[in-house]
Amino acid sequence: MKTAGVITYHDCVNYGASLQAYATQKNLEKLGIDCKFIDYIVPTDLNRTKLFLPLSSPRPIRQTIKNLMCGKDFFERNKNFKAFNKNFLNISSQRYDLSTISQIGNENFDFYITGSDQTFALNLGNDKSHRKSFFFPFDLPGRKISYSSSMGENIKKLSQEDGEWISNQLSDYYALSVREKSTADYIEKNLGKRPEVLFDPTLTLTKEEWSKIEGECPIKGDYIFFYSVLPTSWPVEYVKKLSKETGLPVIASHFINTKELGCNFKRAAKYGPETFLSLIHNAKMVVTSSFHGTVFSMIYEKPFASLILGEGNRITTLLESANMKNFGFRENDEIKISQPDKDSISSLLEKARRTNEDYLRSVLK
Repeated sequence: MKTAGVITYHDCVNYGASLQAYATQKNLEKLGIDCKFIDYIVPTDLNRTKLFLPLSSPRPIRQTIKNLMCGKDFFERNKNFKAFNKNFLNISSQRYDLSTISQIGNENFDFYITGSDQTFALNLGNDKSHRKSFFFPFDLPGRKISYSSSMGENIKKLSQEDGEWISNQLSDYYALSVREKSTADYIEKNLGKRPEVLFDPTLTLTKEEWSKIEGECPIKGDYIFFYSVLPTSWPVEYVKKLSKETGLPVIASHFINTKELGCNFKRAAKYGPETFLSLIHNAKMVVTSSFHGTVFSMIYEKPFASLILGEGNRITTLLESANMKNFGFRENDEIKISQPDKDSISSLLEKARRTNEDYLRSVLK
């Protein structure tokens, strides 16, 4: 059996990151590949599990206060994510840091895969040196491959020096695939080689496959599921208005932030990825500013609205691929919760499975 070492954000206490890692693992296992996640955690992600942040981290006092506001939910969430990793992810026995990550060649994988998520986002966080390891900038015995990687939302902020470094590293890859057109355009412009544009791996598993790992839904009755990735005022105001109009309570799976003080949202942030899935599956409707919140709203065919913050490249690319641009809204738009067309969702998921599988089969030969 061929082996693959995958480097991605598998352990950063984030629903989308954990679930895309699980989907990547399933994609590879279906093709007969023994997949193992390289247990490399950047310090900024490791800080997510710390109640009191070190002063060297970005905005340590503000983040520590937010953590304290969450109370015991903070510790429960960390515990539940650790349980998910143990139960569902195949992770290397050795944990690597910046000083040891170059030693992963000793694992002798047949393939070294930069997995999905924002693994090519060099300017994500405050220290680029920690992000560079996701590009495998060292000699390895196996074939380097990228699988549906993303450069995130801040591509325009990359310097010329950053672009040259990225191009130099990616030129050493046997095969390149990315998750958004914006990432493909940037790499093609700088490298002269266009990567394949694939789908996020979470879209390659069926609703039935995701339902197999769902936890029990902790909420009874109808509710609005709200999952926001940034503390922004206008999504909060919209959800409050929607709750008043429908008479439905709001279940929020993110930690409380300053924009939500005084809101009567019921918090569901202590749960792990399995319960996150069930909360979407059982919701009456979903409002989210998250890419993966949008993905699972589509997979479970829930009435939803996707609120676009910043550039929103990932969400707009996803909605356009399903001919569902009218499900995405920006500030000052008239927002409408709509029921997705079942046939459009089915077509999108089938295309995602076929496209991603064809790519993996071709590069893992």
